[in-house]
Amino acid sequence: MTVRWCTAGLWLWMVLALVAQPAMARTLAVLPLDKGSGSEEYDGLGKALAGMLISDLSHLEGLEIVERARLDALLAEIELGSGGFVDPDTAQKLGKGLGAEWVVNGSWSVVGTTFLLDARVVDVATSKVIKAADASGSIDDFVTVEKDLIEALIEDLDVEISSGERRKLISEVATENFGAFSAYGEGLAREEEGKFSEAQKAFETAVASDPEFEAAKAALKGLRLALEREKGKDAAKAESAQDRAFAQALQTYPFPSKPKQSHSSGLSVRWWVMGKQGRHCERYDEMTRWLDAVKWDVQPVTVPSKLPAGVGADDGSLWFNTDWFVVHYDDMNPGQKSSAGVIASMLRCHPDASEQLVELDAISASVAKFKRGRVNRDPKTYPGITLQTRIRGVRALIQALHLGVDSALQKELEDLLARFPNPGTDATGHDRFWVMNVADSVTRLGGLWQQNQWYKAGLSDDTLIGVYNEIFGHTTGFIDESGELCKEMMDTKRAQYAAWPQDKVEPHDPTTAFLLLGSEAAPLAMMGCVNGVPAKAKTTRDAVALVLSADKRWLADRDVEACDREWVIVKNMANSTQYLTGGAEIGIVHNTVRRYYTELVFKGCISDP
Repeated sequence: MTVRWCTAGLWLWMVLALVAQPAMARTLAVLPLDKGSGSEEYDGLGKALAGMLISDLSHLEGLEIVERARLDALLAEIELGSGGFVDPDTAQKLGKGLGAEWVVNGSWSVVGTTFLLDARVVDVATSKVIKAADASGSIDDFVTVEKDLIEALIEDLDVEISSGERRKLISEVATENFGAFSAYGEGLAREEEGKFSEAQKAFETAVASDPEFEAAKAALKGLRLALEREKGKDAAKAESAQDRAFAQALQTYPFPSKPKQSHSSGLSVRWWVMGKQGRHCERYDEMTRWLDAVKWDVQPVTVPSKLPAGVGADDGSLWFNTDWFVVHYDDMNPGQKSSAGVIASMLRCHPDASEQLVELDAISASVAKFKRGRVNRDPKTYPGITLQTRIRGVRALIQALHLGVDSALQKELEDLLARFPNPGTDATGHDRFWVMNVADSVTRLGGLWQQNQWYKAGLSDDTLIGVYNEIFGHTTGFIDESGELCKEMMDTKRAQYAAWPQDKVEPHDPTTAFLLLGSEAAPLAMMGCVNGVPAKAKTTRDAVALVLSADKRWLADRDVEACDREWVIVKNMANSTQYLTGGAEIGIVHNTVRRYYTELVFKGCISDP
């Protein structure tokens, strides 16, 4: 009797245990979404949307999502790119190849400002569609549309979703900026096609549009590192003695799988070589990984006694503590060519100012995490200028140079000055002198930034550079010469500059003179001759009227005497056009508008409508 009771109890326990077991997770693959109706400018969005779906669905414990890399490899093997239509039978084959029970495929469309998604869940065993759903909304609400689609898809399927998973599904958002998301999608498409420079530009646009978009940042970082590694492989195959020496040095001192402080001597040579090869992203990545491994506690380093022929290590590849390793040279010029610190490598890897500020914040956070913020390069001379203070100084300079001085930065400078009030000549006086230098440089750079904004006249850097290059025959597509007025203006410019050949101006060129670029592009933009820029004046009469209204748009902080003097000249030029016709009129109107910009708008006398 007792035995029978124990046996029955055991069976009951086993049944309850089986019931308590969680259901086996369903394996699911998400294919790139097909393109429905929509503009070509959103090319590649299907792959980005698939990534978004994968990210959200991976939060559900009832689903096991097939890795993106496995899916991409199989798509490439069967030569089905991200733009290929996938019917249920093809989805079944893909699912079997991936070991998935279910496959999700669908399409997206952009109609005007409306964003539409639809998706289907295909059962791999039967190739039948077991669930279909769709969602739509404004482009600006594309995230909500995607979340609605997921909720509709998993409804009625054998997938349980807890309240915690539901909260995660709703709250976690990669980006809400559709421009950033579509640029990211374009980058994925161009990368898949092997057009790496176009992919990099698209990823940079995505990050610039939303600096917090982690997927775009990761894609950009991965692409930059991959390109630099390829550059390194090409250099290793080169025939020159220097390239062979560099390859030998990199082989002699590889980046260790488990970095330690003792590796620093060899790494100093490795990073010197990578700097010479222009592999700044790879160098920055290795430096930060090594820092994390040694907990940002950097000890003095010396160069190995024996170096391959042709390989050197100047003072730029040595360091003495964490401060020196991170910033290396004076904050007044953190990007100078000879600097070899972590920040210098980061600045060369990330050309966009918004990216640089995000990276500086990450460096600052790591310094704080490992409690190295009080590290000081020169405690006797500058006792208060710690590593954290230096990083703040570099950040302030970069922001002022590229983004201007806003109220938050102004407040930070005031707080920094208040921390070091001593104007004396002792050590704390040196601190004050350092801070004053930073404040003066920020003010000067902020002024230059504001001046450049006047010079740009509301036009983007790419437009300014493109218009200028087209005037000198280096490119096309920026200027619209279909109208008689625009054609006449361009013919006049070409005749004027025929004997004045100019080199092509490159993007991110630090020598770019926005005064010169703006003085050429702004008059053309005013008359509607620049593609994508609305005209402020459709005729020469309209242009003259706009110029003559300048005295109604004075800026309060202008140089009154200088602005009034120039206004008299511009007004007289504008009034003289009423006596001219034809080509003569166009010529004098163009010169009048050009002077209106260079002497009134560009010098902060007036606002430009």
